[in-house]
Amino acid sequence: MIMQTRALENEVNIEWTDKGHDAVRQLRAAAYLNLSLCFLKTEQWTHASNTATRAMQGDKEPADPKEDVLAPEKKAKALFRRAQAQSQGFGNFAKALEDLKAALVHTPSDKAIEQEVTKLERQLSKASKAADKKLAGFLNGNKKVKDEGLFTEELRPTPKPEPKLTEPVKMSDGLWVVPGMEDKPKVEPSEENLDVEELSREINEMKEDNPEEFEKLREKITKKLEEEVAELERKDKTEADKKGDGEAGKEEVEASPAAPAPAEDANAAAVAQ
Repeated sequence: MIMQTRALENEVNIEWTDKGHDAVRQLRAAAYLNLSLCFLKTEQWTHASNTATRAMQGDKEPADPKEDVLAPEKKAKALFRRAQAQSQGFGNFAKALEDLKAALVHTPSDKAIEQEVTKLERQLSKASKAADKKLAGFLNGNKKVKDEGLFTEELRPTPKPEPKLTEPVKMSDGLWVVPGMEDKPKVEPSEENLDVEELSREINEMKEDNPEEFEKLREKITKKLEEEVAELERKDKTEADKKGDGEAGKEEVEASPAAPAPAEDANAAAVAQ
């Protein structure tokens, strides 16, 4: 209905009059007003508030004064429904009370609106007294108040649960999250669970689909292998050098007892004389 009325205004083969434009605007405003009630019944608070606003000022931004076509009693309904969305959906009692008082300007004798005003004023007064009491206790060093904080549990933000995945979601290039995957424990890669065929297939796909990325990956792997080979060769050489030094030292130790031989020969010659 709303889209049809918007399209109707753009028809070029119609001779529009001010009265005709006004009739279309009233029809669109009534549709928005009915929508706000539907959204209230289904507790879709944001949509309920937005459609009530559009019923009063249209859906253009900034608002066009020509779209303000609702009769006073219907404008009071729109304000009342927006107030309900603000109070019941968002707990914004001050904003809701502001709308209700504006609605009473259009329908001063509406009992439902008067009752809602009384109810919200009572809630605001109660909340204000509780906040003042908490603040006083906090400033006076009340340990219980400090431990609990200034805000009640109703005012504390509650973390929203992560939505369960129902279909694969692309996180980034080459990274997809599949439903059920996030619940599986992570398995560290090892030679036993490495699927060589799958790895080869993925590498071939990368080579065909993204040759530049494949070349970068190959260069990284080649460089890594060369570094590991060089490290192994360095370790082997170090061990060989240590082994060679050990054997040379052993030979020197074994050869050292033969040094006193000339002294023994001299003693033998002395005895012979």
